[in-house]
Amino acid sequence: MAQFSQLIDKDRIEQALLVSGKASIRRRKLPAEQGVRLVIGLSLNRQLPMWQVVHQLSLSLDAQTLPAPSTSVQARQRLGSQPLQELFQLLTRAWSRPGSGTALRVLAVDGVVWLAPDTPENRASLGSCATQHGPLPWPQLRAVCLLDTDTHELLDAQLGGIDQGELTLADNTKALMTR
Repeated sequence: MAQFSQLIDKDRIEQALLVSGKASIRRRKLPAEQGVRLVIGLSLNRQLPMWQVVHQLSLSLDAQTLPAPSTSVQARQRLGSQPLQELFQLLTRAWSRPGSGTALRVLAVDGVVWLAPDTPENRASLGSCATQHGPLPWPQLRAVCLLDTDTHELLDAQLGGIDQGELTLADNTKALMTR
């Protein structure tokens, strides 16, 4: 987990929070910067409970005692997804290696479909496929990723409901392909 903190520069996290309008104004037990680290830590350690990820990352304001689990949940909810999208874009630009000056860069687009928890919100926003017997029991999320075939770097990802096709989502990656 210490290496994780070294990979993602604190300044980039702060920049992503500023651009998304989610920077912490109040002094909270778990400020927005720590909320970003928490969400990334949770995604890397899905098998661990939230309190253990908070403990492993030593997430607290000014090295005070670790916050209560409810504080972590609230910080994650306040954060939302936009700062993480901004951080992803900042990091892909920073980490991306340009192709050699003489050859064209070869990129690939690939898609995947994941099942999402069956909640009314997910069913309304994501939708689900249907068969002749009716709708499937789980909402589904479609993701399309843009990859560099030489370095295997993930350059962009677009997420949408199952009603959005891969080509529609892939069309949103065109701006990145031209840089």
